[in-house]
Amino acid sequence: MLDVWLKTGSIFLLILIGAIVRHRGIMDTAFTKRLAVMLTSVFYPALIFSTIVSEFTWGEILDHWILPAGSASIMILGFVIGGIMLPFVSLRDARQRRTFHFQCTMNNYSFLPMMLALLFWDQRGLALVIYSTVGAELVVWTLGAYTLSGQALRLANLKYLLNMPLLAMVAGGMTLGL
Repeated sequence: MLDVWLKTGSIFLLILIGAIVRHRGIMDTAFTKRLAVMLTSVFYPALIFSTIVSEFTWGEILDHWILPAGSASIMILGFVIGGIMLPFVSLRDARQRRTFHFQCTMNNYSFLPMMLALLFWDQRGLALVIYSTVGAELVVWTLGAYTLSGQALRLANLKYLLNMPLLAMVAGGMTLGL
C-alpha cells in the first residue's frame, strides 16, 4: 500500500513543482505555450511511435481493440450527458456553453493515465494507455471540434484529424507491417 502512495504521490509532487516554477515566474505564459506545442507536436508523437513499434504486433493491436473503443465510448457518453445537462446549467454566453459541453466530452485520457500506467505496469501499461488514445483522439477532433465550433460538424474540421499524435499512431502501425 505504501508503494501505491509513493508512486501516486510522485505525480502530485511533479505537479507541485510545476506550480511553484510557474508561480515564481520561471515559466511564463509564452514559455508554457511553446512547451505545450513541443510536447504535443514532438515529444508525445515520438513516444507514441516508439511505443507502438517496440511494444505491439498487429495481432496484439487487434486483440486489444476494446481499448480505443472504450476511450471513445467514455468520451461519447460525456458528450451525450453534457448535451442533456446544457439546459440545466446557468451559463448564458454561447462560448461558455460550448466550453462546458466540450469539457463534459473531454477527460484526461492520456497524460495522467500514462504516468500512472508507467508507474504501476511499466512500459507495457504505458503502451496500452497510448493505444487506447486512438479512440479518444478521434472523438476529440470530431465531436470536440463540433462542440467548440458552435454545434456544427464541418467537413473542414476533419482536417484536424491530421494531427501529430494520430499521424504517429498511423506511422507506427504501418511500421508494424514491414
